[in-house]
Amino acid sequence: MNHLQSEVQLAVVLMVKNEEKRIETTLNSVKDVVDGIILFDTGSEDKTVEIVKQFAEKHNIHFHLLQGQFEDFATSRNMLLDFADKLLYDYLLLLDSNDEYRCDKNLKQLINGASEEGFLLHQRWYVGPYEELDYYNIRLIKSNTGFRYKGSVHEYIDVPPGVKIGKMGDIILYQDRVKDNDGKSQTRWKKDLTLLKRNIAMNPNNGRSQYYLAQTYDCLNMKADAMFFYKQRANNEDGFFEERFNSMMKCGQLERDEDDSVKWYLKAYQLIERAEPLIGIVRIYRKRGKFKLAFLFAKLACELPYPSNCILWVNQRCYNHDRWQELGIVAYYVKEHELGQKACEKAVESGYDVDLNKKNLIFYEKCGLRKQS
Repeated sequence: MNHLQSEVQLAVVLMVKNEEKRIETTLNSVKDVVDGIILFDTGSEDKTVEIVKQFAEKHNIHFHLLQGQFEDFATSRNMLLDFADKLLYDYLLLLDSNDEYRCDKNLKQLINGASEEGFLLHQRWYVGPYEELDYYNIRLIKSNTGFRYKGSVHEYIDVPPGVKIGKMGDIILYQDRVKDNDGKSQTRWKKDLTLLKRNIAMNPNNGRSQYYLAQTYDCLNMKADAMFFYKQRANNEDGFFEERFNSMMKCGQLERDEDDSVKWYLKAYQLIERAEPLIGIVRIYRKRGKFKLAFLFAKLACELPYPSNCILWVNQRCYNHDRWQELGIVAYYVKEHELGQKACEKAVESGYDVDLNKKNLIFYEKCGLRKQS
């Protein structure tokens, strides 16, 4: 085989249907990492299976195929894990067909002799020119240790009692979410909506169902329905606190009244001290010309550390760029020129919106020249 030999045997695990346009992107990213490809095809009518099989043969990677019908996400993924556990692999890398594995380090060396049975991997989604989302998810597991999924839609891995979980921030699972693959996302959202409405009818107070029902309505551009369930999740104190935080953020974004938006952003910040809600407030006050208030919130946002303890939907761009750009802009109007110039420099260094940030920096350089003269 063309990969490094190791005592650790590793396979990539994929559940697919009609993924011929994107599957090779995922396979190419792991061809020098894995020993095997374990594929569950749930009824492809295109060349997905043929492409994967040919890819495995070309790169001398073991290929294992399971075929069947999709039931729901947890049930189907658990069928795949049942199949994978019967094969002779030590670890399973759980990917979706649009994922790209990115890591400069040798994964087998990282996990060889590890005491953990599962690992949180760093997922990064590109969702447009102004936003990247970062979160952590269990995507690498030791086989035959009892990991299984829960949830008919927006499924998650249930960690067995006594099992150790580690975290690998060096591994990036990247997705370009803009590439919609001929409307497949729209089709999935409509199917998700049916499953989630059924779940919420059976258990109206389930926070996870409220959150993902709101997200699904949001994706389908049904904003009033999305807002209704975001508010329900924001006010529901049960379950995962980051879902509440993100629901409050969404309420702030969807509110038509800006004063109500500020209230939601403040609630989000009170729940978790993160920069994203503060920047939402800054933008509202800056547009209103309330520069002193905008400056106070922007300065606070720039003083916050990156929320490394959070695993769900951290806005990478906000921390690397947006907070510095906003501080650079509003500091000029409150005559905090030294602080504003440093913020503009950091915004330029981020690589985002470079032309605008360089123009903003020129204003401060001119201030400096006038001060010296």
